[in-house]
Parts: sequence; structure tokens; C-alpha cells
Amino acid sequence: MRKKPFTKKMVESLRKVLADRPRDLTLLNFGIDTCLRSQDLLSLRVSTIKTEWGELRETFDWKQGKTNRPVRCQLSKSSLDAFLRWIDVTEKETEDFIFTSVRGGNKPISTKQMRRIIDGWCEEMSWDRNYFGAHSLRKAIPHAIYLKSRDLASCRILLGHKNLQNTSAYLGVEENDCWDAVRQFGF
Repeated sequence: MRKKPFTKKMVESLRKVLADRPRDLTLLNFGIDTCLRSQDLLSLRVSTIKTEWGELRETFDWKQGKTNRPVRCQLSKSSLDAFLRWIDVTEKETEDFIFTSVRGGNKPISTKQMRRIIDGWCEEMSWDRNYFGAHSLRKAIPHAIYLKSRDLASCRILLGHKNLQNTSAYLGVEENDCWDAVRQFGF
């Protein structure tokens, strides 16, 4: 089943629920802001965001694991604030992975564990977890941009796709546009 993107309203609701869970809030915010695939998101280290001198990077370049294609990521103030709180609580060092188990250690959580975490969020919010997952984070901003501007090229850049056809298929654009047209022009 194709995963739906989280909407802005859903993300705002999740941020309230996750306010006291710094790792999960950072995961949500980074997943939304970076548009990275889960394996790339979980590979991020503190040094990707915070220099050894303590300066924060609002933007960073990342080479995607699946495609080897570079993509530029930009982090919001919400993401950076959550990140600072998480690394402060856990006393993470520069070379530590950002998304580690709350039980400690420096192994990143697995994509399977990330799926369980997102399933838990959905359960808390009474959303059907079959419709949402890691792709819901990745799709959120590109989908919102497409709905507002129909700018598929910008969505392609954010997702690091090679061509517009991949982006169109990933976001379900043709299907959505088809049904929108039917509703708008139907007899």
C-alpha cells in the first residue's frame, strides 16, 4: 500500500504529542525537513549538523545511499532546537549517530525500529498505521509544495530523484490530478 504523506496539520499535532520525547521529536522534524530516505536519515551523525566548534549547520549536503546522488538538506529552527535538546539530554559526542536507542549505546536505530516508532505515533493519534510510515515523513514537504504550486521540479530536487517521472510516481501525482480533474470537470 502506498504511504500517504503527513499533512501540516498532522505534523503540528505530532509535535505537540512528542514535545517531551526529544529523540522522537528530532526524528519527526528531521524526517520532514530533510526528505531523506529512512536509511539515510538514520545514518546522520552529530557532526553532520554540529561542527567540532559547536556551530550548527542549517544546511548540509548528503550523498544518498540508494542512488548515490547528492541532495541538499535544510533544517528548520524546530529541527535544530529539538536536535540540541536531544544531544544535550544524551550527551552525544561529535561522531555519534543522532538517532540511537533511548537505552544508550552508539548504534543507530534500525529502519524496522523507525517503522515501529512511527506506528506508535499513529496509534497514539488514532491514525491507521497502514497508511503512514517513513515515506510519510519524506513525502510531507514535497507533497505540500506540489499541492500548492504544482512545481514538480522543486519536489524532484528535494527528493533527489533523477527525473520528474520518478517524482510524479512517488507522490502519486498523475492519480491525484486525474481524480481532481474528474471532480472539477465531471458531468
